Amino acid sequence: MARTQSTAEMDGPKAAEVTMPASGDFGYDDIDPIEQVIDTVADRKQWADNMRFSNEIITIRIQETTNPNEEARVPVCVNGERAHPQYGNHLPRGVELNVKRCVAEALLRAKPINVRTVKTIDHDGNDTSKIVRSIGTAYPFEMINAKSRDTDWLRSIRAQA
Repeated sequence: MARTQSTAEMDGPKAAEVTMPASGDFGYDDIDPIEQVIDTVADRKQWADNMRFSNEIITIRIQETTNPNEEARVPVCVNGERAHPQYGNHLPRGVELNVKRCVAEALLRAKPINVRTVKTIDHDGNDTSKIVRSIGTAYPFEMINAKSRDTDWLRSIRAQA
């Protein structure tokens, strides 16, 4: 029995809401600071294992869309290499594709941020605006024959901002 895992059903990262002050300058103290990540590989074996994992071939199916403005074929490229031997860097939707895990990761990391402004009144009666951000999934897909480690990997990448 083939087990599929859909990325559209997974929780994504949470974006912080920002409340605009009623007057004065906008302060950046209310926004989470940008975290700098320094990637150092102390162990070459760990690096080799990560590369092997990233280059594993997995089977995915990019979900079709009803939005006429969406691409019929999804553009994806990792490190200048072809994403798929037959379709190149434009993967079709609704077809099972054997791709490297790093291609699926690139699809997972394509997360559009939607922003809307909500007018509110603060406790002093002043009009304020709250900026509400939500992070979506640009190209949801299903992983065919997903194992438990694949599900853990999908959830980990999906949860990252």
